[in-house]
Amino acid sequence: MEQGTVIGSYSIVRPLGRGGMGSVHAAEHIETKEPVALKILLEQEAASNLQVEQARRLRDEATAASKVQHPAILKVLDSGDDSSYGPYVVYQLLSGRTLRDELREGRRFASDELLDRLLRPILGGLVELHGAGIVHRDIKPENIFLGDDGKFVLGDFGLARFEGRAAKTKTGLIVGTPAYIAPEQVMQPNENPSPTADLYSLCLVVIEALRGNTGEAKDGMAELSKRLKRVPSLNLIPKPWPNLLRQVLSPRPEERIQSAEAFLTILDSTFNYPVENETRAVNRATSRGRRSLLVGLAVLC
Repeated sequence: MEQGTVIGSYSIVRPLGRGGMGSVHAAEHIETKEPVALKILLEQEAASNLQVEQARRLRDEATAASKVQHPAILKVLDSGDDSSYGPYVVYQLLSGRTLRDELREGRRFASDELLDRLLRPILGGLVELHGAGIVHRDIKPENIFLGDDGKFVLGDFGLARFEGRAAKTKTGLIVGTPAYIAPEQVMQPNENPSPTADLYSLCLVVIEALRGNTGEAKDGMAELSKRLKRVPSLNLIPKPWPNLLRQVLSPRPEERIQSAEAFLTILDSTFNYPVENETRAVNRATSRGRRSLLVGLAVLC
């Protein structure tokens, strides 16, 4: 797409990247000149038989991401439909670097850095995301972006599933990235995964961040077949991580830690952090506010 192409109220500046469904471009608002990241369907998809399905997913992505306001969830600024290019989503513009970029460069995260920059922020975002009834379904290093404050941010909600919504994926089609999806996304592809599927995927990312780039090429399907029946290998992982990760990486969802908030509590206990940390204090205050509102409405009724 050429520089200066106008989509909605935005002018394209340069390409940033592309995935299986869409392409992302640096752009700016025509009037305010605010820099943004704009995601649209791939040009070949926009003219193919997959147009309706891909357009639905892009609109769902905008809906999912806009439902949650959290520093570790990539912020949606705008969305719409362009008469020439179809649906688009406008995100905050970050550096463009991902966790995958850091891992490719040989980064190996120490526990403190991993907790402060990656795991705690993303878990805080998942508390809000899952609380809104949304499961991401595609957590992987490529979808974790470096934020302006040095902490990581979860993005790309193109495969997100809404609680209570009927599956629209073709029967038997596996959704997600084989190297990171939970076993139930393979064994039961037409059922809505629980939030534990996101926690499972995030912990596979944690293993990779702790080990660093081992130089071994990953065979996603081969690793996935092993994980269907057992906990993945935790070799080369420093203590106390193996015991912690086993609680999330069981192939059986019911045997895992059941929520991001519970995982945060166990992290606090394991690494001797204050139990009442800021993230959960905010979450609990929000929950109390929601309960108070519901009680008030009940009284009025």
